[in-house]
Amino acid sequence: MAQFATHLFVSLGLLIVLSLSGCDAARDDHDTQLINLGHSAVAGQFSADGRYVVLHNPGDKLAVFDVATAGLIFTKADPITQSRNTKGKILAFSLSEDNRQLAIGYRTSVELWDIEQGKQLGTVTVHPTSELAKISTLRLYKRPYLLLVGLNDGTINLLDLDNQLVKKAQAHDSKVMHIAMSAQGQNVISAGHDGQIVLYDAHTLATKRRFTFDRRITSVVQSPDEASMFASDALNEQRIFSIYSDADYDVTLRYPERFRWFRAAAFSADQRYLATGSSKAWWTLWDAQSGQEIGAYYIKALSRDATIVDMHTDPQGQLLTLSSDGFIEFWQISTLLKH
Repeated sequence: MAQFATHLFVSLGLLIVLSLSGCDAARDDHDTQLINLGHSAVAGQFSADGRYVVLHNPGDKLAVFDVATAGLIFTKADPITQSRNTKGKILAFSLSEDNRQLAIGYRTSVELWDIEQGKQLGTVTVHPTSELAKISTLRLYKRPYLLLVGLNDGTINLLDLDNQLVKKAQAHDSKVMHIAMSAQGQNVISAGHDGQIVLYDAHTLATKRRFTFDRRITSVVQSPDEASMFASDALNEQRIFSIYSDADYDVTLRYPERFRWFRAAAFSADQRYLATGSSKAWWTLWDAQSGQEIGAYYIKALSRDATIVDMHTDPQGQLLTLSSDGFIEFWQISTLLKH
């Protein structure tokens, strides 16, 4: 298990503040706490409370770590490396909100694991619309015990695991890249590469609202109160908008370039600020009320292709970034605002 050795340290180097606005930006020293998980990944995901993190490197391993201790909690080899593999490779994963169970998605099946005991609890089959469809995104909930599944043919499944019931809808014309349920369990929201964001009734999967972008959605996140959402398409439409009301609330992010690529994103706990990742080794902080850029910051990077794969904010105003190099970096938003 040497490849999962962990190290906790504090960076002493200079975090360079990028100037993307054309004017001179202040360059100040910012010490950030770093955790090196020793496991690079193409995909990664914080748990709902930010206590755990999942990293996956296709063809290698999926691993779950405790953020506070940097300890390895659970690991599973990608079955694509194993002989007699009929499930295909790991395509998606999701921790339950209590951090006890992990859903691992393959071509058209999902394994459920107890990560504390390292025990497989069972396998669930999903229901696509086309024969060649594959799972593209997952979200696992424990209260109630539900599994939400999005597939690359635009289908969504809502599986009631306690009662073994399945609800299915053709929600999008192409790959579903995001799916989630509201805190009260009344609504489901999904986003797809067809540029559509759809809000459904969780009981019937009937469409309640639809939001349209010109191009495929690359990044999406709801505000902590779930009333608003940030979404970005693959070119130059990035905005924050109301989900449930007809209020005229629509904030567009402002920057001087013709377009930018947006990946991961997270609202601050007070919803005043928005953090967004890019295709490079830096992230941007925005004023969520005006869409004005506040600053951009380099992450710790070992490889030239390093990028942020997920972001999380906590109630104390701290932002956690997870990089493809396996670094978790802690940023205090109030400190960045002072500089």
